[in-house]
Amino acid sequence: MRTTKKLETEIQKRKLVDVETGEELELPVITRHITKDKDFDKIFSGILLSVLGEISGKRAKVILHLIERRNIKDNSVIVNQKALSSELRFSRDTIFKALKFAYDKKILLKANGITYVNPDIVFKGNPNRRDVLLRFIKENSDE
Repeated sequence: MRTTKKLETEIQKRKLVDVETGEELELPVITRHITKDKDFDKIFSGILLSVLGEISGKRAKVILHLIERRNIKDNSVIVNQKALSSELRFSRDTIFKALKFAYDKKILLKANGITYVNPDIVFKGNPNRRDVLLRFIKENSDE
């Protein structure tokens, strides 16, 4: 897992008192802050919030399972109903209904026969890469 670090330097003038002479001095004080974060997914809530009320427990588990197992480089995901049924211990009918829901609500998208988690919902990476992927999916949509 990659950690991102950001160093911020702040320079402020502060009045300090010399304890030996009692003289007030105005000196620059340099403060450095290092902020860290772990590699994380960016979740865009627009579409997700609009369908949240319609997602049941099992549908949510199937969708979250696919999101967690997507290829983070391009958001592609392998959708195999038999394997999902076995991994999650849900009936194939439940898996089928969850996938249909995910495609209907644009949580999952198809382009050139490949399934992608919609980058408008979750994405890892910089905005430029996300925009390129969104354009590719739109231009090559199987719909």
